[in-house]
Formats: sequence, structure tokens, C-alpha cells
Amino acid sequence: MRAEIRMGEMLLATKPKRAKGSRGRGRPRKGAPSVVVPKESAPTLEELGVTWNESSEAQTLAALPADVQEEVISGAKTVKQAKREKREEKREQRRQENAAKAEQAPDILSVGAKFATILIDPPWDWGDEGDVNQLGRAKPDYHTMSYESLLALPVGDLACVDGPAGCVGGMSESASTAAERRCSMYSR
Repeated sequence: MRAEIRMGEMLLATKPKRAKGSRGRGRPRKGAPSVVVPKESAPTLEELGVTWNESSEAQTLAALPADVQEEVISGAKTVKQAKREKREEKREQRRQENAAKAEQAPDILSVGAKFATILIDPPWDWGDEGDVNQLGRAKPDYHTMSYESLLALPVGDLACVDGPAGCVGGMSESASTAAERRCSMYSR
């Protein structure tokens, strides 16, 4: 395992220099003189006797923090668990970044605009569906809304009262759950 981690460190260090196979300029035009493309100095994975999967796995292990590497070496964690935790940390970081962006966005009611058509596709909280397994879906990278928050949306304050076609509001056509259908609002 330590040798695989060391190989990953070495591959990561040479990544910008390593050749990516033949680097020709594509197929030559008819009648054009043939050009010999000089071989790059760094060897390809094939020349090293390493498969793409072996290279990827070694680089992934090398990119893990030292304490996690030691847990993998000792058997306290599997490689799969360590990779999953790393992915979840990245997702959580994106969730926090997106939540911060949402906090900075101006309140739509403060703008004072009225809309003739309102289509709502809110980020509902899947936990409201009562399905614990969630059919294998990953936790979204964005902030979600509870069922109560969906019902409290100020659609009436944003909808125009007298437009040429009246007012139409509704949720997206992907309304697949009972919670979404109950939140669908149509007024004319």
C-alpha cells in the first residue's frame, strides 16, 4: 500500500510533464510532406508498465491526507470509504459555498416586481417524502427547503392581479411526489 501511495506521489509530481500518448497533429493532408513529431521526454503510462486504472488509484491514494492514508494502510478504512469521505467533503464545501451565495442574493419581494407567469421548481427537502433510502440519490449540493417553507412561499405577493392573460403559477412538470403536488398552486 505504501508503495502504491509513493507511486501516486511520483505520478502526481510528473503529471504536467508526462506524455499523453502520441502527440501528432492529426492526419496529414494529401500530398503534404510527412513530419516526425519528436517524442516527449517523459514516458507514457504504457511505457512505465502502469495501467490507467492503477495510475488513477495510486494518485487518488496519494492525494488523501496523511492521517487517512495511515487509516487505509492499517485497515481501519477501505480505499472506497476514504474516497467516498473525500467526495462528501468536497460536496459539503460546495453546499456551503452555494448557501453563502444564496444568503447574499437580494430578497425578491424587495424588488417589487409582479409576474404574469410564475413557474416554481424549488429545491425541496427529500426528507419530507418519508423515504429514508431516497432510492440511492446523493444529498444535493444546494440548500433545500422544507415542506412548510414551500407552503409559505409568497406566490400571491409576486403574482400580477390584472394581466392580459391573467395569472398562472405552478410547480415544474417534474412534480413526482405528493408533497410537490400538494404545493402546486394554480390561479387564473
